[in-house]
Amino acid sequence: MMLKTLDSLRETGSISRTAEQLHVTQAAVSHAVKAIETVLETPIAIRESRGVALTAAGLAASESASIALSAINSILELAGSSITGSVNVATINCVSRVILSEILASTRRTHPDLEINLFSGTDQEVEHWVKAGIADIGIAYNMDPACSELLFEDEFYFISPFGLPKTSIVNLVSLDDKPIIVSSSGCEKFVQDLFDEHGQKLNIKTTVSDTAALFSIVASGYGTSLIPGLAFPDDWKKQVSRQSVSPTLRCELRLMCAPGKSELSTVQTLAEKIREVSKIKRQLI
Repeated sequence: MMLKTLDSLRETGSISRTAEQLHVTQAAVSHAVKAIETVLETPIAIRESRGVALTAAGLAASESASIALSAINSILELAGSSITGSVNVATINCVSRVILSEILASTRRTHPDLEINLFSGTDQEVEHWVKAGIADIGIAYNMDPACSELLFEDEFYFISPFGLPKTSIVNLVSLDDKPIIVSSSGCEKFVQDLFDEHGQKLNIKTTVSDTAALFSIVASGYGTSLIPGLAFPDDWKKQVSRQSVSPTLRCELRLMCAPGKSELSTVQTLAEKIREVSKIKRQLI
């Protein structure tokens, strides 16, 4: 718990967000901080108006904690290599490419007898499949928060062909009735809701189901688009220019387990791996 608290505080800078991330109370996080300070005999965190800042000792300890956690996870993966069975996983396109591909490769090494069956669809389809029990696990944007957990908060960006003159922020008003290419993998609803909320007209030039194809189309000069950060390919800076949008369109990437499936060892193992990889990928967006 102390190792996880150190690692999380460095990332979040917040007692409350660390508690949420570790699925414990804020009091438990505070107790862990005090325990660490007792062991190290030095302060590791300073409370500020905007949250918590780690001291030099806290930062050094958190780096060691991160290394230790990685080693512990490797040991636990070896200990759990006997897990067998099958898990049905439903995701949206960008999750399959960015997060799930790494999880599949790791799972094949650590749990060779665990079979993973994949379903790919829109955000709305993923949520429906999990709630209906068709999929055991689902990863998608803006699923019902009452029965899912937050992996991280993402946001939509405006993309245009690489090299075009641009400011750091695009105001939504400037996009009123301008032709926009929209991803049909579930993003269309979020973009439409944003335009409706602020009284702007969304003029959809075309829809594209594959995000890699969407980036190529925008790079060719055919049009512009609004796309979440997780969907960006590694080489996006060579293809398009990216700008923040005001007002910001935020979206929550969430993990959902089917009713009655969250206690299964196969589901728990995969869900924990999803949390780990999602945490790393969030820092790279």
